[in-house]
Amino acid sequence: MAAVARTPGAGAIRFAVAFVAVAAWFAVFAPGARAHATLVRSFPPDAVALKSPPAVLRLWFSEALSPSVSVVRLTDAQGDLVPGLTLDTSDARSGTLAIAVPRLPRGAYSLEWRVLSEDDVHFSKGGIAFGVGTDATPAAVRRAAATVEGTDVVFRWLSFLFLAGLVGGLAVAALVLGPLARSTRSVLVNVAAARARARALGWAAFCAVNAAVVGIAVLLWQTSSLTTESARAENVAWALLSESRWGMLWIAREAILLALLVSLFALLRGERVDAPARPRGSLALPAAGLLALVLVGVQAFSGHAAAVTPNGAVTVAVAGLHLLAAEVWIGGLLALVVALWPLFGPRRADSAGLARACLAPFSLLAAACVGLLAVTGLYYAGRQVASLDALLTTLYGRALLIKISLVLAVGAIGLLNTLILRPHLADPIARLLRRPAGWTPLPPTRLRSLLLAEAAFGISILAAVGLLTAAPPARGPEFAPAPEAAPAFRSGTVEDLVVSLSVKPNRPGPNVFELRAVSTRRPAPAPIERVRLRFTSSEKNVVSPQLEEIDPGRYRLGGDYLSDAGPWRIEALVERAGLDESRAAFDWAVSQSVAPKQVLVSNRPLEPVLTKASAAVLVGLAAAFGWLLITRLRGGALADALVVRTLKEKPK
Repeated sequence: MAAVARTPGAGAIRFAVAFVAVAAWFAVFAPGARAHATLVRSFPPDAVALKSPPAVLRLWFSEALSPSVSVVRLTDAQGDLVPGLTLDTSDARSGTLAIAVPRLPRGAYSLEWRVLSEDDVHFSKGGIAFGVGTDATPAAVRRAAATVEGTDVVFRWLSFLFLAGLVGGLAVAALVLGPLARSTRSVLVNVAAARARARALGWAAFCAVNAAVVGIAVLLWQTSSLTTESARAENVAWALLSESRWGMLWIAREAILLALLVSLFALLRGERVDAPARPRGSLALPAAGLLALVLVGVQAFSGHAAAVTPNGAVTVAVAGLHLLAAEVWIGGLLALVVALWPLFGPRRADSAGLARACLAPFSLLAAACVGLLAVTGLYYAGRQVASLDALLTTLYGRALLIKISLVLAVGAIGLLNTLILRPHLADPIARLLRRPAGWTPLPPTRLRSLLLAEAAFGISILAAVGLLTAAPPARGPEFAPAPEAAPAFRSGTVEDLVVSLSVKPNRPGPNVFELRAVSTRRPAPAPIERVRLRFTSSEKNVVSPQLEEIDPGRYRLGGDYLSDAGPWRIEALVERAGLDESRAAFDWAVSQSVAPKQVLVSNRPLEPVLTKASAAVLVGLAAAFGWLLITRLRGGALADALVVRTLKEKPK
C-alpha cells in the first residue's frame, strides 16, 4: 500500500499552533524586566576631587542587582589594589551598592565594578575615578569600562548560531524532509529525502552538543571575571549558579539541551532510509520539537526580553516569537545546506528533483518566518529604540541597522532562489525585459552558490544579533524629549495649618527640603514640637529624622531621600503638644537626573509609529494568507470536481 502524503497545509498548521503556544507561554510567565543595569549616579561622582577622604563609596544603578554576584575593585594611581574594602549588598535589589573603605591617603583612585542585573540577567561593568586632595585621572578607567565586551559578543553569537542550527534542523526534518520521505513521489526521491532528513537531524544533534559546550564556556568565563583575591573560583561559581536568576536559567538551558540530545539520538537510531514510510521513534521528534520551543523561551528570558511597563509580557512574547522565526529561517537554511549538499553533484540523478522538492516548500516556510520577523521586529524595535537620534547614535541602533541590511540581502537572495525554483513567478519580469518564456534571472546551476551565500549572510545576521543582545538598548532618559520642569514647590492646608514645601534641586540624589508650617488661628492652638517628612514611591517608604528649625515656623532637611526620578508622595508629619499628628500630603514629581541629549534628527518617540506599522504589516500578512488559503482551497475543489467528472465520463 502506498504511503499517504502529508499535505503542506498540515505542517503549516502545526507550525502556527506551536507559535501560538509559545506566545501564550511567554505572555503568562514573562517577568517584568528592563535591560542592563547601568550606573545612574555615584558618590563620589566621576572625575571629582574630594577635599577629605570618603568613608563609604556608593553606586546607584538603573535596576535591581543580584546580591551574590557583585564585584568591586579600588586601585590607586599606580594600579595597586586598595585592601580592606567591605561591600554592602543589603540594598542591591534596590539597585544600590555601598563600599566601606579604609582611610585613603592623598591621591587618585579608580573604582571598577561588575554586576549582574536581577531582571534581565545581563552582566555589566564600568568604573569611576576620583581624587582625594588632588585631581582625578579617569582616563584609564573609562578605557577599561567598555559598554560591550568582545568575548561576550562572540559567546552570544555562537550561542545563537548553534541554537538556530538546532531549531532549524528540527524544523526542516519535521516540516520539509519528513513529508517528502513519506510522500508518493518516486522511490529515488523518497530515499534521498530520508537520507537528507537523517543528515538534518545529525546536524541538529551536533549543534545541541556545541550549544551545551558554549554554555559551559560562558560559565567558566563569567566565573573567572568575578573571581577576586578574596573569592575563590569554586565559591563564585556556586553562588552564580545557586543564588542568581542567571544561574537558574543556565541550569535550565543545559538540562533542556541534554534532554534534546537524548531525543535526537533516539531519532537517529530510529532512522531507516530503506523504509522511509514507517520511521521509528515517532514520539522522539515531537518531544524534541517541544523541548526546542521551551529552549527558545529560556533564551528569550535571558535576553533583553524588555518587559518594560506597560505591556511588558506582550513585549517578551513578541521577542520570543521574533527569535523563534529567525532561528527557523536561518537555522533552516544551514540545515538545508548540510542536508542537501551531497545531492548537488552534477552526476546525481536525484539532485534536481529533491532540491526543488525541498527548497520549494521551505521557501514558503521562510516567507512566513520573514513576515513574522517584520511584524515582531517593528514592534520590538519600538520598545527598544527611543527615537531616530537613539537609532543613529548608539551601538545598539547601529547594530540594528546592520542587521536590517543583512536581512534585506538575505531576502534578495531568497527571492532569486524562489524565481529559479518557480519560473512562472518570473514571467512578468521576463515579459518586461522581453525574454523568452521560462526565463529566470540566474540559471539553475547557480542554486548551490545562492544557497551558500544565503546561509553565509544568515550567519552574519546572527553575529549582529549577538552584538545587539550584548549592547544596552537605545533608550533611556537621555533620549527622551526634554520634559517640562517639575514644580519644586507645593502648598496645602491641613486642619488649621498652612503647610508649604520646596525641594532643591528636585533631582535624584541629595536635595534640600524646606518646609513652612503656620497656623491660621490666633492664638495657635499648640506649639509645634517636631516636624518630619515621609517619602513614598513604588519601591520605598522612608521617614526622615526631625527637621531643623531655622526660623519660627520654618524647617530644613538635607539628604538623599529622593533616589529615583518619577512620581513620589511626600507627607509632612507635624506634631503639636496635646494634639494628634497633622499630615499634609503632596504628590511630587522628581525630574530626571540625566539631561536629554541635543537633538540631531528627531527625538520624537518611535514606539507609536512602529507599533502602528507592525499592526499594518500584520493585517497585510493576514490578508495575503487568507487569499492564499482560499486560492488553494478553490484549486483543490476544482481538482476534485475534475476528477469526479472524469470518473463519470469514463466508459464502462
